[in-house]
Order: sequence, then structure tokens, then C-alpha cells
Amino acid sequence: MMKPRFIIENGELLLTRPFQKRLTVTQRLELAIEKWQLLATSRKKIRNTGSDTCALCDKFFRNPDCTGCPVVARTRRENCLGTPYPNYEFGRSSFAKAAKQELAFLQSLLRARKKGPQ
Repeated sequence: MMKPRFIIENGELLLTRPFQKRLTVTQRLELAIEKWQLLATSRKKIRNTGSDTCALCDKFFRNPDCTGCPVVARTRRENCLGTPYPNYEFGRSSFAKAAKQELAFLQSLLRARKKGPQ
């Protein structure tokens, strides 16, 4: 049995293994959702939730303006601005509420991606 990709240790989110470079954008979204499912069920705010533990950032963060990231395609803003993520990371609202909102946001991106263009 494969161990989980994310673990929480001493209040910090850690990767148990690196992201594979050949993952599709859909697979990367699914991994981002997996991460935020874990954060949304945590009873405490977890550190290290940024680009180091994001499968999307692993591919797109180093691009100018995060070009190619489905988050940017939706929000038209880089660094996950325009999403609930900053509310979680920088404490602008309840971390539990922000984690659930970020999870719902990413799930909406995945649903739209799977549905395809209209």
C-alpha cells in the first residue's frame, strides 16, 4: 500500500514524496484537492501550505505570472490571489472556513476541467 502523499507533523504540512514531473494538469488539481481535504479537516491551522506543497505550483509557480495554471485561468491573478488561499495563509478569516472555501474552489476548477469547454 502506498503511503499518503501529505502528512501533518508538528503542525506542518509535509510531502512524503516529490511530485512526478509528468503529471497532467488534472492530476495536479486532484493532488491540490487532496492537500486541501487534509487541511479542511484539521483542527488546527497548519504551516507550510504554500507553493512547496502544491502540485500546481510545482509546475506553474516559476512561470512568469504563473502562466498555464488553472487557478490563474479562473482568477486572472497570479500567486493564488483572488482565491480563498490568502485568507488561510495570512489569517484574514477563520482558517477552517478558508480551508473549506479553498477546497470548494479547487473542486470547482476540477469539475469545469472535466466538463470541458462549452
